[in-house]
Amino acid sequence: MELNHFQELLNCIKLLEQKTIQFPDVGKQRKYRLYCISDKNEKFELIINRKGHLNRQNLTYQMMSHSLKGVLVRLDCNGAPHDDIETPHIHIFDEEHDYGRIAIGLGDLEVDLANELLDSLIYFLDYTNVNYDNVAIPFL
Repeated sequence: MELNHFQELLNCIKLLEQKTIQFPDVGKQRKYRLYCISDKNEKFELIINRKGHLNRQNLTYQMMSHSLKGVLVRLDCNGAPHDDIETPHIHIFDEEHDYGRIAIGLGDLEVDLANELLDSLIYFLDYTNVNYDNVAIPFL
C-alpha cells in the first residue's frame, strides 16, 4: 500500500451517514458507515467494540477503509499492553508502523480514555478526521 494513499484516506474529512452515534452495550459492537466529504465513493466504517475476549469491559475503536479492504487505525482504550506500551494506545495500519504491529502509547493524555466513553469517542473521531458537528451523541 502506498503511504501517500493511506495518509490521504486517514486525513480526508469523513461524514457519518447516520446522524446519531450510540454506544454498544458491554459484550456487543456497533458499526457506522462514513464517506469522504470530497469523494462520496470513498467509504469507511467506524466500529465501536465492547466485546473483549478476556475482559468484557474492553473498549476499542476501529476506522476501516473499504478501498483498502482493511483497518486504517485502531484505538485500544484498555486491555493488555504491547511491548511495554500501556493502554490507551493506538495502532496505525501503514508500512511505517508495521501494519498495526507497533502500538503507540497515549499515556500522556490528560483524559482517561479507558473509563470515559464520550471522551474516548471524541478523541478517536478527531484523530480520524470525522466531522461530527451535526451528529447526536447521547449523553452517557
